[in-house]
Amino acid sequence: MFVRTIEPDEAEGEVASIYRNEMATMGRVMEATQCWTARPDIIAPVEHLLHQIRDGFSLGLVNFRLITLVAAKRVPSSYCSHVYFKALSGMIGREKALAVHRDYRNAGLTDQQVAMLAYAEQITL
Repeated sequence: MFVRTIEPDEAEGEVASIYRNEMATMGRVMEATQCWTARPDIIAPVEHLLHQIRDGFSLGLVNFRLITLVAAKRVPSSYCSHVYFKALSGMIGREKALAVHRDYRNAGLTDQQVAMLAYAEQITL
């Protein structure tokens, strides 16, 4: 069975706006975003909710990115790990992000961040 999604060159209205935003911030449209276009009636509310969660995260965007990387690694999801690693690398640098990916406990993070990631890892598993 084939699920029909909206290609970036076919996008109009809200979907085109969402795609443009991802192109501007990430250089491409994420596969996950494009998958949501199988239901174009809900992509905008889902995208809005995801931005509210991420942008209003009480521990800050770096910690949000740390959590998503560790969770993606433990799920495991190679696609999400790649996406979240790339986003985190842009914020803390590639070498530090690699250290977090290898072992967050020995990556030079604060004690609070290590505890936060241990909890995120526990919940994920």
